Amino acid sequence: MKRIFVLLVIVISLFSLTALASGSPTDSLLALVNHLRALDFDAASQLLADPRQGEFLKEAMKDPQQAAVLKKLLTTVEVAFGQEEIKGEEATVVITLHSVKGEALFNLNAYLAAKLALLPEGTEESAQFAAMEEALSQWEWKGMAPHSHVFRYHLVKVEGVWKLDHAKSEAL
Repeated sequence: MKRIFVLLVIVISLFSLTALASGSPTDSLLALVNHLRALDFDAASQLLADPRQGEFLKEAMKDPQQAAVLKKLLTTVEVAFGQEEIKGEEATVVITLHSVKGEALFNLNAYLAAKLALLPEGTEESAQFAAMEEALSQWEWKGMAPHSHVFRYHLVKVEGVWKLDHAKSEAL
């Protein structure tokens, strides 16, 4: 459950970021969110001060169960941008992510694990991914243990582009 919660926090944290733009820090976070929702992790990684911070997303997408959960989170989280402060080449943006509590993710993972366990031994990977997608299509997400997560994201300007320094992000 701890791994699931950490994944939720990281995904939610990254969700607040967007676009390769030289505009405001908030614009960059918005672009990042759009890349994540499109599952374009390569483009999203370009908006991170350390692009390696996005590698876990690509790894998660290789596992049928984790890929299903990640897609669900990325397509359903609601992001609200708050106060932005810029001090030279550094900035902070407060964001609020409206999603679900860790318990709901735990329940979802248990449900998906049970669905995977029902598949015949030796089921091809593509069939496992399809089974997870089908299982998720039957899972009602809205209203399930709603929760808001508030973070202060730290960004740095690198070659004219605001990039998230995820290591400095803090929960509020």
